[in-house]
Amino acid sequence: WSYERNQSARLPAYSRTQGQKKTIGAWARATPLRGCGASSEVSATVGRTRVRWGPRTPTNGPVAGPRRAADTVKGMSDDNRKGTAKAAPEDDFIYRGNRLGLPESGTGSVPGVVRRLVGLALDWAFASMLVMGAINLGLIGQELATAAASGGEEETFALTNFTTLSTLMVYAAMNILLLTLFGTTVGRRLVGVGITATGERGWPWIASMTVRTLLLCLVIPAVVHDRDTRGLHDRAAGTVATRY
Repeated sequence: WSYERNQSARLPAYSRTQGQKKTIGAWARATPLRGCGASSEVSATVGRTRVRWGPRTPTNGPVAGPRRAADTVKGMSDDNRKGTAKAAPEDDFIYRGNRLGLPESGTGSVPGVVRRLVGLALDWAFASMLVMGAINLGLIGQELATAAASGGEEETFALTNFTTLSTLMVYAAMNILLLTLFGTTVGRRLVGVGITATGERGWPWIASMTVRTLLLCLVIPAVVHDRDTRGLHDRAAGTVATRY
């Protein structure tokens, strides 16, 4: 390789004349390649020129160019993808009930939402059966039942409202009585759920059960719950649902 050959190899070989090589070399030195933060690196091969693109290296300041995925995506470790990552040091939640000193599974653990809803539905069904039996026996709502039997639309609507309110009252009374005496109800016992005190309140047990039942009848406090599936009614009464 001669000196001229080496010099011409550093420029794009668009032409083989010395004049064109000088013109191309002057243009390449005066005009930088433009692109998305890229620069050209020219290397000589036998009879041709190869151009390799790469990130531009600045003279000062941080490295320019697109950020790496490892810099922008946080927390995508193998533990996080598998769901086995540990909680943050300031967060002591591990599973439902661990902050209350309850086991993760088995007797004394926090039951699932479905199990609790089934128990609630069974209690409501029992209360409704008691009310319908009392109406059929003529113990309550005899006049409304007679008027509804005559075919009046308003009387039928009034009987429906009376039955619903009566069922709610029986359900509340049954909850307060059975929870105070046994810590569970008929429906909850069938699905293996009971109510346990957490020690947050110093009230008598009957007072806690009354507060809990009244808030439960309002529905909304029971829907809003924390990660331990304790609704506002449980937090206000200082109780938690546990498995038998």
